[in-house]
Amino acid sequence: MTVFKKASAVVLLVVVVGLVLLFMEGRKLKEVQSEIEISATPAEVWSVLISFENWQDWNPKVSASRGNMALGEKLHLTMIGKDGGDGPQYDPVVTAFQPESLIRWKAHMIAPFLFTNEKVIRLQSTSSGTLVLHKELFSGLLAPLFSGGFEKGVRPILEAMNSALKTQVESKETQN
Repeated sequence: MTVFKKASAVVLLVVVVGLVLLFMEGRKLKEVQSEIEISATPAEVWSVLISFENWQDWNPKVSASRGNMALGEKLHLTMIGKDGGDGPQYDPVVTAFQPESLIRWKAHMIAPFLFTNEKVIRLQSTSSGTLVLHKELFSGLLAPLFSGGFEKGVRPILEAMNSALKTQVESKETQN
């Protein structure tokens, strides 16, 4: 066996082992979570969340949204980019929908086995209103490559959305 063939075999082995490790690590869900208490009933919070066509009106991280928030429906979402213009676009499918309780959607970037993002918004009634539990789950071969930035990059987005949702819902409540 020539030196070139030996080197090629070693490189191939390293690549295969790397892909196996990425696959194993990518199967583990990476999770980022945020929560906020809103002084309103779950029904009032729910009405804002399911009016998906209006998300860009109150959510500082969304520049465009369209679709029907219902189980099995495909949505279209355009985030605001770092420069203030349109950023990444997603076409998630609603995978769970329990009125006044749970919204869950899943989007695949490139291909499901490469990168999958899930958003989960759960509402819990409390003595002072509604607790909104908001999380993003990431999986796929590419997820481990970005996992270091999830907490730093995603948490502020969730917190900004939660804060804007609180303002939107509570301002509607004071107008009634």
